[in-house]
Amino acid sequence: MSAQAIALAWLAFARGGGKATVGWLIETGIKAAIAAAVVIVLDQLWQEAYKDGFDAASELANRPDARPDPLALRTLLDRLGPKWASEIAQTTIERVAQVLSLQMDEKQLEDEIDSVLDDPSRSEMIVETEVSRGLSSGATAAYGHEEVRWVTGGPDPCPVCLANEADDPRPAGTPFSSGATAPPQHPHCRCALVPA
Repeated sequence: MSAQAIALAWLAFARGGGKATVGWLIETGIKAAIAAAVVIVLDQLWQEAYKDGFDAASELANRPDARPDPLALRTLLDRLGPKWASEIAQTTIERVAQVLSLQMDEKQLEDEIDSVLDDPSRSEMIVETEVSRGLSSGATAAYGHEEVRWVTGGPDPCPVCLANEADDPRPAGTPFSSGATAPPQHPHCRCALVPA
């Protein structure tokens, strides 16, 4: 859905006495439209990252000939891809709702919504985070029930990731102290799972 379409829908709604809310954006189908677009854009990225994560984890686990199961990958993405995309869409509509709460004319509103929908730094953060999600999903599949450790990455890991790293090894897919079974714990997370 374009910034212009959102702005026009909002102006019609606001003239009727409505207020900018995330609920309104969900009811109008804007969140669903954003999520549907995100799935299309990120599906190939998730597939490639999953395969790379599977291959890297297979090497670490000393199973260099292991290959990912394409059906298992497709099943995972069909099950979780819409959930992951919905999370991205939710934060997007929250930002759009903030813009809609401002008093602006149609052109200003359209420009501000467009800046939310086309934010290069946010796009980069989403790609980085979703690559991490794909890598971890592939690694988890490669490790099977093998015990793994959470290893922090980057120059300044967050306290939650440090706590996960301090946890005892556990079978792949089992939650760490934060409740996450694998990175990313948060946007820009650079952690990884390694064999214990």
